[in-house]
Order: sequence, then structure tokens, then C-alpha cells
Amino acid sequence: MSGNSYYNENSRERLNSISRLLLLISIGFFIAASLINTIYTLTAHYSGLFKAGDIIVIIFDIFYAAIILSIYSSGKFDITDRFIFMSLILFSLIFISELLLSISTGSTIIPAILGFVSLAFGYLYYFFKDDELISRIMIIIAAMLAYIGLIGYPLAPYIFVFGTSYLNSALWAQAFIVMEILLILGFIFKPSAMISDFLTSSAKPLAIFIFGIGLIITGASMVSYDVVALPAALGDSISGVLIIAGILALITGILFVIQSIMKFYDSVIKPRIHFMR
Repeated sequence: MSGNSYYNENSRERLNSISRLLLLISIGFFIAASLINTIYTLTAHYSGLFKAGDIIVIIFDIFYAAIILSIYSSGKFDITDRFIFMSLILFSLIFISELLLSISTGSTIIPAILGFVSLAFGYLYYFFKDDELISRIMIIIAAMLAYIGLIGYPLAPYIFVFGTSYLNSALWAQAFIVMEILLILGFIFKPSAMISDFLTSSAKPLAIFIFGIGLIITGASMVSYDVVALPAALGDSISGVLIIAGILALITGILFVIQSIMKFYDSVIKPRIHFMR
């Protein structure tokens, strides 16, 4: 163990690898449960418009799985421009399905419209990519409106009771927005190097912490979710898959919280301890 750290320098990397793998497996089980449920609804007596929304949900699940495989093959889990672009495509699919399902069930289409507005801001992010301040504001608005849009997703008979969760975290948007706000403040306070450095170095650890808490919330919801609107055998199958996804999300959430504390120590506390010495 290094004399400059309370833990082995490789511990966080190992923890990061384990938690990333568990998260991707958890999401995989959630996608499996969603696919089983959605394919079943195609055989039920619903309108053509409803089934069209159903088919788009299946495409969403397949594309979601492709993103997860892409993250796994890349060997890292970072919010890059490529990841944001793939997420925008994913959200495009879910908001199209939300619009179709809302119309077919007589629900309000306002959440879906907010979702499309969020996509517009998300794509504007790329037009202002060279402007650090404006681009971050655009992506913050996109994340906020996307989260609000997902709240209104027609639930029955879907398991999208977890619809506000992305990457199996109920607080994905909050984590992302807090991180971006801190980075914006770091940019604004750039003339004061000490304040700017503190804000920017605190951004990612705090975001990881919030995201981890969101994983715990979603994991607990999945473990306790009761599929009552489906045939017993199908409901039991989906519940079993969701329980596995939920347990893995709970474990991953705890690991993310631990990682956030380790990262905060490494990037915020330790440099300042050395500075004061």
C-alpha cells in the first residue's frame, strides 16, 4: 500500500472494472425483461398504433443492447460525444414510441413533445461544440427535458415503470446535470484557479455518487416490482429477470458510491493535503 494513499492505487481500477461489468449485465437483464414483456403485448388485442409503438420499443431494446455491447468492448465507461450521440438516437426511439402509445391510449402527448424538444437541444449541442459554455447549457437542458418527458411514459402494460431510469439509474439526469453545472461554474471562475480547480475536480466524483444512489433506488424498485397485469407464468419469468437485474444494480450502486469517495479523495482532497504541506 502506498504511503500517499489509504488504498492500493490499483484498487479503484479493479473496482471500476467490476462495477462496469455488473452494471452492463444488470442492464442486459433489464433489456431481456423488457423484450419479453413487449413481445407479449404484440400478441394481445391492442390497436395498430399501439402495436407500432410496441415494435419501436423492441427496436429501442435492441439498440440499447448494442450500446451496452459497445461500452463493454471499448473497455471504458465515459460520457463521450459518441455516447451522447448514441443516447440521442436511443431517446429518439423511446419518444416516438411514447407519442404513439400516448395517442393510442388517450394519454396526454405533452411529455412526448417535451422529449422531442429535449432531442432538439441535444442535437444543438453539436452545433455549439466549440463553445464550452453554450454547449454545456444545451446538453443540460436536453437532459432535464428528457427526464421530464420520460416521467409521462404510458406505463401499462409495460415494465417502463423504470422509464425515468437510464443505465438503470433513477438519478442519471440529476447526476449529469450536477456535473455539467459544476464544470460550467469551474469555467466561469477560471480567473480564480483555486476555486475553478475545486469545482472541476469535484464534478465527476459527485456525479458518480448521485448516479450510484440512483442505481440503488432503481435496483430496489426492480427487486420489489410485482408484475400483476400479466399471466402468472410470464409475470414470474419477468419478475425473476428483474430481480437479478435489481440485485446487480444494487451491488453496482454501492460500488459506485465507494468509487466516488475514492475519486473525491484522489482528485480533491489528496492534492490539497500535499499543497498544504
